[in-house]
Amino acid sequence: MELTKPIEGQVMSPEQEIAFNIEIAMRNLANDERTLDMGYAHLAGLLARFEKVEGWKFLPGIDSMPKYLKSLETKYKRSAGQLWAYLEVGKWLSPIGEEKLDKMGISKAFELVRATKQAKKSAVDPRLIEIALNPQETIASVRAAAHQAYNLEAGQLTPGTYYDFGGFYMDETERKELKEFWEIGSIILEIPEAAPQWKRVKECLMAAIREFNGTHAADAYGPAEEPHV
Repeated sequence: MELTKPIEGQVMSPEQEIAFNIEIAMRNLANDERTLDMGYAHLAGLLARFEKVEGWKFLPGIDSMPKYLKSLETKYKRSAGQLWAYLEVGKWLSPIGEEKLDKMGISKAFELVRATKQAKKSAVDPRLIEIALNPQETIASVRAAAHQAYNLEAGQLTPGTYYDFGGFYMDETERKELKEFWEIGSIILEIPEAAPQWKRVKECLMAAIREFNGTHAADAYGPAEEPHV
């Protein structure tokens, strides 16, 4: 599907209009220099509406929502998995409105949706929404509050403290290098294909970090002192 303006006087179907607005939002976000965590509320809501009306049925060459997201991935260099996560946020949190969702930020919204689905609840706890809307609350504290509110067992928690890199922009060459890094790391470290993406990323990063630190620590800090006998 190509991003094209409707011909003057032409009437777009509701599904086509949503698809057109999704591409506008994707293009704007790709060019936006704001914090990456903000600005995705509109896109999340559009994706949720598009899935609800099965809008992909009205697009040539697209026969499912995953294929539609894959087409956006190809054009806008944002993974289909990430777009699906935005869609999930839209489905669960659009009722609070775009303004509040944008204020909350996509990372906090991810945590609320993930915990709510894990707890098999039908809606996000309003108390958690208020916590997530507080700019003083971190992603880690929102995540902890969600697990406490839903009384999730300790075994369901990922150990450690959530760490968010904040995101950054990459050009096409850098994206290719990063993709190769994940692929090579997954092969060398023998990470199972069924492993979740976060685990794959973490294992590859930690291996690279340890290798780099081990190689260059002496260059940065000087040779280690020999122990006194």
